[in-house]
Amino acid sequence: MDKYFYKMKDKDSFDDHLLLSSSALKMTKTMNSFGTFKFMSRGGEIISAKRWNISAIDDYKADEVYHVKGVVEVYNGVLSLVISSIEPSEVNSDQFPRENPFTTDELKKEFKRYYCSIGSLNLAKVVEFTLNKLDTYFESKAAKNIHHDFKGGLAYHSLTMAYLADTLSRRYDVDRDLLVTAAILHDAGKTIELDNDGYTKEGILYGHIIIMNDILSEAIFTHKELADAPEIAHLKHILLSHHGRLEWGSPVLGATPEAILFHHIDKIDADMQIAKTELAKVNPGTPTPRIWALDNRVLYNIEKYK
Repeated sequence: MDKYFYKMKDKDSFDDHLLLSSSALKMTKTMNSFGTFKFMSRGGEIISAKRWNISAIDDYKADEVYHVKGVVEVYNGVLSLVISSIEPSEVNSDQFPRENPFTTDELKKEFKRYYCSIGSLNLAKVVEFTLNKLDTYFESKAAKNIHHDFKGGLAYHSLTMAYLADTLSRRYDVDRDLLVTAAILHDAGKTIELDNDGYTKEGILYGHIIIMNDILSEAIFTHKELADAPEIAHLKHILLSHHGRLEWGSPVLGATPEAILFHHIDKIDADMQIAKTELAKVNPGTPTPRIWALDNRVLYNIEKYK
């Protein structure tokens, strides 16, 4: 393809090689299944696409390149792609930028660095127990479709939060080890809450906050000495309150400086990822549609300037 996707127009034919970031199977109101896809172009554009009348998406793997053909569709000023054909490509994935700048091995290396820096033996035991239990942690998405919804998104989001926790804890003189631990664990329940098709039974009935609370209880049962440790009680509070509001799914509100700060760390990284993703879908010099996940605001893709 000889031009950027954002320069294309409604009904234009599309034929290019794209890197798959994520995919999901969904249903229409009339109970017909269709697939949704998020691709990365070689120019760094994020391309949203759908394919009608497919019953499975298991054959489409994240971080693999596909030869995609279809037709451009414009709705409310936003471009998307209706796929007519998608086949494995021989184009090397190294030609593409990635939403997740880390490979799985690089993520594990960075996590080891933060894990080894946790001074509290009790907190380190909980991290070790959780990561040993959840073998898909480093491959999982952080959300169904709101933020970091790509392979490795959960670990990438958590790693960024660990960096922010490490930095901001020094500025505000709060418990650094506690915040780094919470960063690693806060969304770990999403490995059970979500699968490739969306929300699991456990995700629908409990949600990732309760799932992680149960995992923490398992860790305490395994390591009896954790039961009366004050830092574990504080960790539980941060994990339960990290959404920041009752109407956003937290059963309690943050009642300590660490809990308050941690909620904002989580929101900073989630909001910035959403903003970057949505701005990548519109032309420079144009606004986005209203974004529900960002308080229904409109963003503007400012043209580059010196």
